[in-house]
Amino acid sequence: MSTLGRCFTVSEKVCAFCGASDKVFRFRDMHVCVNCFLKRFGSKDSWSSEVFAGVLEGKKVFALFSGGKDSLCALVYTKEVIERYGVECKLTAVFINTGISVPGIENYVRTVCQQLGVELVVLRPEKSFEEFVKEHGLPSPRRRWCCEYLKMRPLWLYIMRVEGEKILIDGVRSEESNRRASQRAIITWFDKLYRFPCPTVSPIFYWSSEDVESFIESRGLHINPAYSILNSSGECVCGAFATKALFLKIKERYPELFQRLVNIEKMNRSGWTFLYKNGRRIPLSEL
Repeated sequence: MSTLGRCFTVSEKVCAFCGASDKVFRFRDMHVCVNCFLKRFGSKDSWSSEVFAGVLEGKKVFALFSGGKDSLCALVYTKEVIERYGVECKLTAVFINTGISVPGIENYVRTVCQQLGVELVVLRPEKSFEEFVKEHGLPSPRRRWCCEYLKMRPLWLYIMRVEGEKILIDGVRSEESNRRASQRAIITWFDKLYRFPCPTVSPIFYWSSEDVESFIESRGLHINPAYSILNSSGECVCGAFATKALFLKIKERYPELFQRLVNIEKMNRSGWTFLYKNGRRIPLSEL
């Protein structure tokens, strides 16, 4: 039987390089832990479509598609790599309907996946946004329960039911923020809040904004209409990082959604508001 690294056989579910048994996944004909993979293939110079193909081989691949430009590129790029290298795997797009998004986004996601010929799974939180606000208060940069309950938990519940080898794909890019550049890598294994049974790959991690725009243009991809209004996908308008300017745009273009946010703010027993200025609460009803 062939061996790799420090004499760990390829049939064992331990890292072929260091012998670790935690956060190990199959890569080509071996098993490797996230740390060893990143040392060998995680840099901008060593990451390639061929390496990506080796990660995808033989797995159930779930591409997280929020309706945003980055996740769109990641989905299409993944599909192209699968086809180019003849990768044997099953690709499925996953859209998490947060229940507090701009109108039409799920229809956009469904249309794109139909055009790409990619199977789509739509997930939803266990409760409505209003119910979560009653329990946890309004979300904010310091109280980001929204990410956990509206996105992470529905995904975790779904992926835990999937049998066999699997992998998640997202559209995270290091250029998006200093935090992501320092805390994320080309491949990550989430174990905070919920321990996922598989790693998450960010295939366009090293892409620039110009790379994304060029890819979209060269493929003739249809961009989510919300971008022309909000400069974002609008898949989660929970208010955690929303500005006055954003709320005014929502009020103008999505009046029903805006009124819903006004009502949610009013029912919040703590009296907290989405907006503050100089320590003063600014109710949405005053905009």
